[in-house]
Amino acid sequence: MDYVIDNTKNLDQNLIEKIVEQSFSGQKYCKEFEDSVFDLYNKVIGFEGIKLGGVGNTEPDSLFWYRASNDDDSYGLIVDAKAYSKGFRINTNSSRQMNDYIYKFVNKLQDEYKINRSHYHWVSSKYIGNGDIEDFAENVKNMYFFESRGSIVSISNALLIADRIQTHRDFKKLESLMAIQREILQKDIEMLF
Repeated sequence: MDYVIDNTKNLDQNLIEKIVEQSFSGQKYCKEFEDSVFDLYNKVIGFEGIKLGGVGNTEPDSLFWYRASNDDDSYGLIVDAKAYSKGFRINTNSSRQMNDYIYKFVNKLQDEYKINRSHYHWVSSKYIGNGDIEDFAENVKNMYFFESRGSIVSISNALLIADRIQTHRDFKKLESLMAIQREILQKDIEMLF
């Protein structure tokens, strides 16, 4: 958390402390973490969005989209926030859930919001997987007739992204991070912004 506080210029320290604490809370503040991730992506980063499911629901936590003047540059995000005290690993259940979300909500983003390209995205306390995001990405690529790429990001790196986008309002560059097909690392953020 200290690294994030020391390396952000545009975010409130109380926001950083609150959302990081929520992300590591496990079930205790899971709902609050989902709400904070929604606010971070909507109010701070600047995506349009709707809050959906939540704890124990059969919907992702949020849908977001960036609508560009050129439709080819518009894109959506299917976001699932995971508050885990020891970190998050993509397991069979979370993989199946995200597959279901992609299948259902890519169409919703197209039909209701006219967004023709969407990505899946997990936000968690920290990622402790070892290649499972890459395996998931490969399965998605082989499963659907449309392209859906995605990523996973620790809350610390999501906060760094939120800080950088305040200075560099480049949602096209941001999409390249969101569609990276692996964990978004600090070095990726530094290279891009």
